[in-house]
Amino acid sequence: MLFIQEKFKNFTKKFSNSYQIFLLDGIGAALTFLFILVISKFELFFGLSEKFSLILAFIAFFFMNYSFFCFLFKPKNWKIFLKGIMIANLFYSILTFGIMILFYKTISQFGMIYFGGEICIIWFLVYFEYFYLKFGN
Repeated sequence: MLFIQEKFKNFTKKFSNSYQIFLLDGIGAALTFLFILVISKFELFFGLSEKFSLILAFIAFFFMNYSFFCFLFKPKNWKIFLKGIMIANLFYSILTFGIMILFYKTISQFGMIYFGGEICIIWFLVYFEYFYLKFGN
């Protein structure tokens, strides 16, 4: 575990300022938003109704705006804003997992792979944000 923590410490030093973490988060949220909009049009392929896909897309759109706002306007108390998006990302992943459980009979294997992968990426991002909060600029 110490090896991983040391790698994260070194990686966080590559960000030249504290606000770049918000750019990374915003880009991730933008990609999620776009991917889920596409998924919503392929209900039969992914197995999740358009209604629930659009709910997830709306949440990702909100997170994208939040993160880009923090990146562009650079609030002085950025650590509070980073904690906020970390918590929001965790809740989003829990919601996504709940939807996967709720609709496990209708979500296809492709849907399970996509949403499971998205959850893993979000958890990795939150882990990275945690280390950035702890050891970053």
